[in-house]
Amino acid sequence: MKKLKKVVSLLVVMVMALSLIPQTVLGAEYTAALESYFQGWGRWDNGVAPNGTTRYACVTDEVAHSGNNSLVIKHQQPDAGGMMVVQEGLSLTGTYTLSFWSIGLNSGKQIVVMQGQDGLWQGAALVGNATAAETDGDWTKYTLELTVPEGHTQTGMVFCSDGETEGWYIDDISIVPQGTENNVIKNGSFDFDKTAEYTTELAPYFMGWGNWSAAALDNVNTFYCVTDEIAHSGNNSVVIKHTDSSQNWSAVTIAQDVIYGPGDYTLSFWAAGIYANNLCGMTRNGSEWDDYYITDFAVAETDGDWTKYSVDFTISGENNAITLMSNGDTQCLFLDDISLVKNGTTENLIKNSGFEEKPLEATYTTAFENYFYGWERESAIAENGSTIFTCVTDETAHSGNNSFVLKSLDTGDKDLMIKQ
Repeated sequence: MKKLKKVVSLLVVMVMALSLIPQTVLGAEYTAALESYFQGWGRWDNGVAPNGTTRYACVTDEVAHSGNNSLVIKHQQPDAGGMMVVQEGLSLTGTYTLSFWSIGLNSGKQIVVMQGQDGLWQGAALVGNATAAETDGDWTKYTLELTVPEGHTQTGMVFCSDGETEGWYIDDISIVPQGTENNVIKNGSFDFDKTAEYTTELAPYFMGWGNWSAAALDNVNTFYCVTDEIAHSGNNSVVIKHTDSSQNWSAVTIAQDVIYGPGDYTLSFWAAGIYANNLCGMTRNGSEWDDYYITDFAVAETDGDWTKYSVDFTISGENNAITLMSNGDTQCLFLDDISLVKNGTTENLIKNSGFEEKPLEATYTTAFENYFYGWERESAIAENGSTIFTCVTDETAHSGNNSFVLKSLDTGDKDLMIKQ
């Protein structure tokens, strides 16, 4: 209760009625059926538990500006403090633009407030202070430009109803730092419900990548793995989870050794999920590391739940690594279609960039022995059909249907050969 009273006291002088919001009568009803779409957000109930009838916040599919869902806040319990929905883990400095789409009945007590570092409320604004940028049917887009005082950081965004709210619907929330196109709000449309689940079933598709994690991996709160839960292209992506606050700044990291010389390069990747803005792409420049935080990346384009990030950089020496990581506050970071391209070329220097490739598993067969015509075996070791063998296979082929495979384990210095 003290927290809200403090916030509201800061906002009293700024109170303005939300007369611009269309008064569409919507029958707000509580539901827990879409709770999985609330990920990335939290509730502050001000010490009074929501009751699901007169005071609550939930995801609903009753109405939406885009996609299928929106957020609805209802507060008709005069003796209870504000009902708040918050997204934390932001790191905002300088000037940024906050915007969202809204619809519903109001009383002038609907508030948007920015939480400052160390729990201080350094910047606060009522929805009524925002500019009604445009309308789309009954929906109105509100936009507000805010500047964080020098030396401070804002870490959270709060939507709050301080009462007399029959149903306040919010969708397509965005915070974009000035000079970028990077929306730092995650799941601002309440349409993302994927979660990070550890699995080893697709481990072979991690081929070409390595683990350089400084964080201790427990396969529950800190891990990475290949998943087929969601993909930008193909069937797979890699997911990183890091929600162990005791290991913040000890990163969960995937890496690939890539030898590339002096020149100008573009590193890009597609990302989806609920992840902090401390995600880095790093290149090793000799014995030094070049860090690129996600705020340094340009947003090239979006595709559904996926956002393409890219950064241009120049190196003067020879580099030999690309890493992608999360230092914490990441519920699920899905990565796909990772690319490193030298300017003026088209070759992607990243191997297995979409996590669709896995090592071939050579299996002995005599089914295609007729296709061995014109060749003969000349080995110094006996074949056993399991660890030492040669055969024609249809497992993979550069052209046509077949190729030839040689498997040679534990042969010492004895040769396994075919000749023509």
